[in-house]
Amino acid sequence: MNSMQREKTLTGEVLINYIMRRWNLTRDQAVSSPPAFHKTRFDGEASSQKDIKFKKKKGIMFRFIKKLFKKFRPTYNLVYRKKDGKTKLYRVNGFNLNNQFDNQAEGERNVGVRAWCYSRQGIRSFRYEGIISLTKN
Repeated sequence: MNSMQREKTLTGEVLINYIMRRWNLTRDQAVSSPPAFHKTRFDGEASSQKDIKFKKKKGIMFRFIKKLFKKFRPTYNLVYRKKDGKTKLYRVNGFNLNNQFDNQAEGERNVGVRAWCYSRQGIRSFRYEGIISLTKN
């Protein structure tokens, strides 16, 4: 037996011993029909029906909270044309007319609005003359 075959055999023996200890099986049971590994988690614990039900309830709660959050803090799709003529779609949040800004260089008041932009992960200013459309999600 060369070293490679010996390693494979040793690894197989270690696996069989682990299965025997983990699920309290005899050697014959461990070799003939190992337990279903797809039902185990990575930490070695078997998933129970309670765990599965809890995960489903947890997922339902997160979806419900997400819907509530969207209801009270909606996002908007904003189609905007820049001064150079390029048109782009932005997903924004916090679009409020209280966040208006002025242009001191041109001496104009109330020329645009600021909003949180998801694509830039920050606040972006949008001039009113460049906004093509604004739709609520």
